[in-house]
Amino acid sequence: MDTIIDEAVDFVEKAEAALFITINEENKPDSRLIGPFVNEMLTVYIFTLLSSNKIKQIENNQNISLYFQNKFENTKEYKSISLYGIANKMEKQDDKNKIMEKLEIKSKGYKDWIEKDGWEKWTIIKVQTEYLKYVNNSKSHLPIFKQINN
Repeated sequence: MDTIIDEAVDFVEKAEAALFITINEENKPDSRLIGPFVNEMLTVYIFTLLSSNKIKQIENNQNISLYFQNKFENTKEYKSISLYGIANKMEKQDDKNKIMEKLEIKSKGYKDWIEKDGWEKWTIIKVQTEYLKYVNNSKSHLPIFKQINN
């Protein structure tokens, strides 16, 4: 596999949080911190309320960005990954349940919310990455852009 893709998958897998950036009704970026999430080879799954602004915004514009950054001591150690792609609500119940099981391993309690309130209140957003931007100052100060072939 591609070294950049391997590094990106590992980086995202180790991340505890990310900025999820959508486009609002005024065509402006809207960002919020999210976590935990499930990462499957740079396809990212996010648990959220069906009534959230995230859902309303991706229904109007599916183009999103996810930003992950390491904890760094100085600029020589700075790393970040930006994933750019298309976001959709997951519709298949079986698929949502599989992702929920994986999310529950990362962070206990989400499954309880589903059991209490049901999928009528909650959903999972699937982000299919189309390309990424990788910055690793320990190697270069120039970002690397990489197309993702799904």
